[in-house]
Amino acid sequence: MVCCFLSFCLSAFYSVHPSTITREVQRNSNRDNQYVFTIAQRKCESRKHSTLGNHRKDETLWWRMEQMIKDEDWSPRQISGVLSKEGIHICAQTIYNHVHADTKGELAKHMPHELRYRRKEKKQYVTKATNIPNRTSIHDRPKEADGKRFGDWEMDLIVDSQQHVILTLVERSTNMLLMQRIPTGKKSEPIAKAVAKQLFPYRRTVKTITTKRYDSSKSYPLVVFCHGFLGNWQLYSGIWRDLDNCIVLSIGTDNLSGIFRDKDIKGIFTKQIPFLESLGYKIDSSQMHLIGLSNGYSACCVAYNGYGNKFRSITAISTGSFYTGAGKRTCQINLLGGDDCCGFPVTAKRYQELGMDAACYCEPTDNHFFAVNHRKQMINFLNERLNCTVK
Repeated sequence: MVCCFLSFCLSAFYSVHPSTITREVQRNSNRDNQYVFTIAQRKCESRKHSTLGNHRKDETLWWRMEQMIKDEDWSPRQISGVLSKEGIHICAQTIYNHVHADTKGELAKHMPHELRYRRKEKKQYVTKATNIPNRTSIHDRPKEADGKRFGDWEMDLIVDSQQHVILTLVERSTNMLLMQRIPTGKKSEPIAKAVAKQLFPYRRTVKTITTKRYDSSKSYPLVVFCHGFLGNWQLYSGIWRDLDNCIVLSIGTDNLSGIFRDKDIKGIFTKQIPFLESLGYKIDSSQMHLIGLSNGYSACCVAYNGYGNKFRSITAISTGSFYTGAGKRTCQINLLGGDDCCGFPVTAKRYQELGMDAACYCEPTDNHFFAVNHRKQMINFLNERLNCTVK
């Protein structure tokens, strides 16, 4: 009981599950069942060096393999076979993944068939959404519905992989959010009844309801919003609705702390994007943008250090000093905030000295809620900087 209580206390202190502490003690204790950190570290390093795969490859090895591809036009299977004779074990698929990750496409030019394979194209079926009778385009929305008056609503559906549906209604001028779960899925009649029920108390003030629709034949830029402490998420609901020509994906952390780790950013590419594509969205991988708010600056740091060449831009809003010192990246840097971000101009200058595209927009008289108080100016700044285009 004492051991279990100790594991529970340590797990609470380190913010991990109690079983994690228990496994660590059982795996790295000495013969007398005593946990000594020096012995535990030595065991960990020995296991790490004895493992053939599942660890990060050395940068010099990647450089060598790139030279084999560019100079010798070797295939990944040939490279894997030659390296295995030298005692270096690397899978051919790992090399293929590295080639696919090259956004410039220089490595793909030296691959067999330039990675272009003849596959049977799926037949495109005309969906019911394209044949809605008497539908009104968003371009015909009245000029008065500019987000300043009360009564202009935006409607959307949240759908997960099990086809569970949540209806959301956001009032544009106040960001007031109404939500309701739809147990029958994406059927039009129950959704219409749910909209009428949610808006019934505001029936005398409703002026317009706008739904966002996407063209399934085109690819859209993706903006990933990493918010801070999740308790205030309703405050920022709908705040990015006026970003032009993009899909906005809002993500948080498992423990709601807003401190993002490598697995959270990696999950964007391994989980979130495949999920969006399974729903029918087409993501333009060359136009990936990340926005970190408050504690979400941790996402900016992780993305810059490990994924800086996969994002076209990284934006930090109302965060601490966002400068990692990790060297130059190809991404654009945007820094926005109030009086708590007075160091942003200096940080932007340091990025510019590295030869990067960096810009700063600060309001010294504002506070931590810059994104809410100066939403319009912030959206205009980001629309100009991100320059999202639909292809």
